Amino acid sequence: LLCFLVPAAMLACYLPAVALWLTGSAAWLPAESLAFTWWGAWNIACTVVLGSFWLESRRWLFFKPRQLLEEQTDLINVHRKVEGGSPGNPLTKKLSLLPGNQITSCDFSCKTLQLTRSIEGVHGLKVGHLSDIHFTGQFRYEHYAFVLERFNQWEPDLIVLTGDIIDQDKYSEWIVPLFSQLRAPLGKFFLLGNHDARVQHLDLVLTALDRAGFV
Repeated sequence: LLCFLVPAAMLACYLPAVALWLTGSAAWLPAESLAFTWWGAWNIACTVVLGSFWLESRRWLFFKPRQLLEEQTDLINVHRKVEGGSPGNPLTKKLSLLPGNQITSCDFSCKTLQLTRSIEGVHGLKVGHLSDIHFTGQFRYEHYAFVLERFNQWEPDLIVLTGDIIDQDKYSEWIVPLFSQLRAPLGKFFLLGNHDARVQHLDLVLTALDRAGFV
């Protein structure tokens, strides 16, 4: 609301000044608008301060880590691969129809890493990493079944599932049939995320993960 209502309110209050400014004024903000001046200064300060933290947290987008030797990415629209489609509710189905929307797509990324130190027995080790599965009902069971079947084709030696697995208790029944199909000779391991802590019966989730072969 703040992102859209504040600019709209500023525009409504200072429409004549804004119209004059847009038609060729050299001022950096509309004249005779103290609120615009303060708002502009606030936005610039936020951009400088918060933008710096954002760039630091996302520097890997611009500078690849030196340990990354090779990366291959395959973006698949699962919705087109699954009979009946991916969306599990009407809202998700509508969102999936928006141009450029990738809500039903899954990014399969294969990275070759060179460790900074030597560790015995890890040369050629394939680690399968799954994260933020989010069983919410937003996607159908078949959506996840396709993704995990495709994941299995990489034949990882070790699988790690790093949190945010489930958001609603009623989808805990999906865990055993879906995650049992995952195979890794060196084991399957998981940890929980903040979304998993929201379910009322976490013990059922932990029991299901154990039955699916996860440690």
